[in-house]
Amino acid sequence: MTTGFPARKLSGAVFVVLCLVAGCSSQKPTASVSGTVSYNGKPQTVGSINLISDTGSGGQAILSENGAFKIEGPLDATEYKVFLQPPVPGQLPPGTKQPPAAKFNLPPKFQQPNSSGVRITLKQGTNDGVVIELKD
Repeated sequence: MTTGFPARKLSGAVFVVLCLVAGCSSQKPTASVSGTVSYNGKPQTVGSINLISDTGSGGQAILSENGAFKIEGPLDATEYKVFLQPPVPGQLPPGTKQPPAAKFNLPPKFQQPNSSGVRITLKQGTNDGVVIELKD
């Protein structure tokens, strides 16, 4: 007579544990996004674009001189509210004069996620060429 834990039960237990571990390690689909922002047909060249989802995830990018942006992510592949913010002045060494602020001429409604009215949906993977047109 042998004593101990039967091998068949042990292999069954190992199988169950592996299935549970594999099921718990699934990841959400992720995305990246690039594109342009314009206001009344002209590139928005000042400030930053911000994305925020209903779950609180998001991303941000500084706009280039032609209104282009790129958020590498990883971002959740989901829907986002879009809003823009004015540039933040950089930190300068003591005694250095702050350069004149760039003009940020967007109405306040585009500066808040709940009032901008702009939404985008990112699909899994790369989302290039997204055009965001802000209009009065």
